[in-house]
Amino acid sequence: MSRLTVDLRRRLREALACARFALLSGRVDATVRADELGAMRFLVALDDPAPLHDYVAEQLGALLGRNGADLFETLRAFLETDGHHATIAERCHVQKSTVKYRLARIAEILHRPLSDPEVRFELHLAVALSDVLTVLAFTP
Repeated sequence: MSRLTVDLRRRLREALACARFALLSGRVDATVRADELGAMRFLVALDDPAPLHDYVAEQLGALLGRNGADLFETLRAFLETDGHHATIAERCHVQKSTVKYRLARIAEILHRPLSDPEVRFELHLAVALSDVLTVLAFTP
């Protein structure tokens, strides 16, 4: 296979991934470039998403399997805000006491302490992978 063919294949995969990301944004004028995908851009090269599915299921499966959309979004907000309860409450449109309850419930469901930095890293990665798999139409 020529170098040109390999490069075209890679660029096509990147273009398709970017188009899917742009569609996910819901904006008509959205444009996503491959270099904007950041650390997750390596995923566009995968032919078999099964290991990614497995990782997401291992980390979040118990939460995703319980119709836990509110809990999942609370977890996402927790991870993105470094656990700042007031910001989580604002993002999720709930009271801070509800945030505390949900976080305790998430830790209970996942059987993992959210105070552990390694756990937070693994969960953050799993949430990001879940988003990428969904965008790329490989719904976990």
